[in-house]
Amino acid sequence: MKKGLFLFLVGVVVSVYAKTATSPAPASVGMKSPKNIILLIGDGFGVSHLSVRVLSGSEVWKRFSFTGLMTTYAEDALVTDSAAGGTALSTGKRTRNGFIAMSPTGEVLPTLMEYAKKTKKATGLVVTCTVTHATPAVFYAHENSRANENAIALWITNETMDIMVGGGLSYFGYRFTNEDMVAKYNEWAGVQTNMVSLAQWMAYRGWRVVSNTTDFFALQKQRRVLALLSYGALPYVAQGRTNSLGELTAKAIELLAGETNGFVLMVEGSQIDWASHDNNVTNLLPEMVDFETAVEAALAFAQKDKNTLVVVTADHETGGLSIPGGVREKFVRVNFSSKDHTAAMVPILAYGPGSDYFTGILNNTEVGQELIELVQVRQK
Repeated sequence: MKKGLFLFLVGVVVSVYAKTATSPAPASVGMKSPKNIILLIGDGFGVSHLSVRVLSGSEVWKRFSFTGLMTTYAEDALVTDSAAGGTALSTGKRTRNGFIAMSPTGEVLPTLMEYAKKTKKATGLVVTCTVTHATPAVFYAHENSRANENAIALWITNETMDIMVGGGLSYFGYRFTNEDMVAKYNEWAGVQTNMVSLAQWMAYRGWRVVSNTTDFFALQKQRRVLALLSYGALPYVAQGRTNSLGELTAKAIELLAGETNGFVLMVEGSQIDWASHDNNVTNLLPEMVDFETAVEAALAFAQKDKNTLVVVTADHETGGLSIPGGVREKFVRVNFSSKDHTAAMVPILAYGPGSDYFTGILNNTEVGQELIELVQVRQK
């Protein structure tokens, strides 16, 4: 029975991923490299998580032209964490669990966003965790421990990122007593203070720092944005999050879309992982639906723009999710075999120019390397 269920699920995944007459024509074949790249990471979002949504009737996943599977193991373990898994996607290199865009021996690994800045592309990230959490951190920071969130926050001063949206206001209250910094801020702000917080310093450097969605959605043609929408992580959807990840993503795209050389945007459905750790279906299902709103926002832009690559994947699987039963498009019954990450492969889906690279069975480092290669190719 278990073997039959497994084969059934594999058959569903294969049949759903097959290109159909209703799917958009492959947008990458015979086309130049993308001007823009949107990478969406469902933290903990494994094949069974995707299966839950497809079997529940979600149609968005059928719109991808190319699909595949991705391994996620770290340098030092078969089961990765978000730091090592994210580093593979952001740098194309494997590292130890806990390391943020650094090699196993401590060397700095250049990230996708750093390569993007070299080609004068704008960069952004949108997450529902703190912007200093492991997955977002691997795109702009370099630390030997994901726990160093205060130190990770300081990497924003390198201005690898142009737009950062998520939680984590608490990590930007870090205060400097450097006399030169304080004097510059005081002159700019017309105030007198003996200390300057990291958020204040970024405002002095020309960033628009906002702490609520009303101010964020009101922004117009703003390049350097630090939107810290919660003291810590944003609330779960089931606990009253007011704006969807899709709405936040659409606004970030709007702010980035006018860039002459294009942009690279990373979006994370962060709390799929946390709900899976807790084996909490009440929180998990709304988080997966919320992640889909971001996928839909990215696809809507890509299909209109016709020069944007959209890649959706995960840093790892969480919870050992399985589907022992249910009724198609009515309800899906799930079980968990773990409260931690697993070594199961995760899905990868792509649409747009360059999407044909992201098919078959891939290593996470191969995905990172391909993204970096695509971002380095100038528009013809």
